Amino acid sequence: MNAISDLYPVTVAAVHGHAIGGGACLAMACDFQIGSETCSVSIREAALGLSLSWNSIPNVVQLVGPKRAKQMILLARAYDAATLLDWGFFDEVVPEAELLAAARRMAQAFADMPPLPVHMGKASINAYVKALNRAVFHMDEVGVTYSGLTEDAQRAGDTFFSGQKATWRYR
Repeated sequence: MNAISDLYPVTVAAVHGHAIGGGACLAMACDFQIGSETCSVSIREAALGLSLSWNSIPNVVQLVGPKRAKQMILLARAYDAATLLDWGFFDEVVPEAELLAAARRMAQAFADMPPLPVHMGKASINAYVKALNRAVFHMDEVGVTYSGLTEDAQRAGDTFFSGQKATWRYR
């Protein structure tokens, strides 16, 4: 995710359908997010008994704030485009048929600017907002490894597609 957010050009994610887990993380790693009116986003790892990884927690917090990030990550629910626009996840929400055109318009606006100041501005803003990210990166490895080895992760995996409700061991 860091490699995407640190790309030289400004990046724009066009989100349609269901952006789930890694797909949501990929969109959040971009500089801007545009969603179709019918899309949804969910971060499902907790429902699978796993911690969110890919260094994505800071991206969620920076887009929607800490309270809403806790909802998205800990409750593993799907959120519709209108809610995510209100929360600041999306910069714009457009009809499905206009999604790629809207994303291209936004990308073109940045491409039409002088490249060096755009890159320097992006790099400086990223450095500022990512200053504390390394403080939580270590938890990615530990959290995913530890949570993936638990009985709860096994139960979550067994019940996820069946629709059954799991009984959790760790409280």
